[in-house]
Amino acid sequence: MDSPAFDPLSADFLAHPYSKYAALRRAHPVFFSDRLGAWVLTRYADCARVLSDTDAFASDPTRFGRELPPSAVSLQTLDPPLHRELRHPFLAAMRLQDLDAWQAATEAVGTALLQAAADRPFDFINEFAEPLALRSMAHLFGVTDRIDEHKFRRVSRDIVLGMDAGLDPSRTEPCAKARITLNHMIESWFADTTVTGLVADLRRLGSSSAAPFDQLINTARVMFHAGYSSLSSFLGNAVGWLARRQLLHAATLQAADSRMTDELLRLDSSVQAVFRMCAEDLDIQQHRLRTGDGVIALVGAANHDPEIFPDPAVAHFTRSPNPHLSLGRGIHACLGGHLAGRVTTGVLRLLGSRCTRLELAAPPVQRASATLRGLDALPLHAVPGNPQLSATGSGERRTVIETP
Repeated sequence: MDSPAFDPLSADFLAHPYSKYAALRRAHPVFFSDRLGAWVLTRYADCARVLSDTDAFASDPTRFGRELPPSAVSLQTLDPPLHRELRHPFLAAMRLQDLDAWQAATEAVGTALLQAAADRPFDFINEFAEPLALRSMAHLFGVTDRIDEHKFRRVSRDIVLGMDAGLDPSRTEPCAKARITLNHMIESWFADTTVTGLVADLRRLGSSSAAPFDQLINTARVMFHAGYSSLSSFLGNAVGWLARRQLLHAATLQAADSRMTDELLRLDSSVQAVFRMCAEDLDIQQHRLRTGDGVIALVGAANHDPEIFPDPAVAHFTRSPNPHLSLGRGIHACLGGHLAGRVTTGVLRLLGSRCTRLELAAPPVQRASATLRGLDALPLHAVPGNPQLSATGSGERRTVIETP
């Protein structure tokens, strides 16, 4: 039976996941969910093992004789050695991009969005995080003038909610339709020889790669959508975390660096759960798992494991090292994780440079999604200006901030 404490789509769980994870970690560190038909893991060591060991924990269901639709075969669902053949052209194409210019363009978008919201309450999710993440990915892929933003964001929402179809089967059909729409969108980019950016480089490099071209397109689809949905969700989570603690002011924001971004990733990751399959019979915490069993690594729980992160509900913005699992681990680690970090740090500094402070204009609205955690709305009021960084305030707030 399911643990009675494990109901990830309930309003209470969505509002307070980390206290729920802590209770699970104490009483049910490993348990089988009949509802999900999979083992659920809550401890850091177990989750890290699942993410890192592709020999024991598979992403590819064909290793067990199960069929996978051709449109679903991508870097996300392949294990070595096929995974390496597909990963190579993506890494090569990423190295060809001018990432400094891309980051500057992204921050220019952010500046324009903030100007449009100046001196009035605005929804950080719908008026900033989502349009910025989408335009950032579109610039990287070279398709800035080929996206219907409102349509894409509706399609993405159905896909994100569909990640929890195992908990709510009514989400399955809308998600499937949304994936078809997104497939057609990505295929049209690769068919258009006038498209530049990452798409053009992938088209060229993929033609000489050992990886099948349709798998390259599938991976581009996964990468584009994951880049948009994960980045927009995390921007909302990070700013929402700071807003709830009245920390959206210049002293904190202008001092943002990669360590602060990493700590915010640990504290409230967008990716909360990752699914794998046992490739062999094995034991975890005295539980016997069989070949083919599904395994869900609760990344959000692992990131708050006190055995790895002392006082996990406390934010240390100078924490180093910070081995959180928010960007994955091993060969399936997020391909663009470093880009998301750059954007988030830049956005926090941008907010600090343009606003003396930001305050909640109304309570945030949590999105009803457990696998990819995020907000539906984050109403803020921005106080514009050209603030000066407070050295004393910066030093205090970069060290330790307790979570209520």
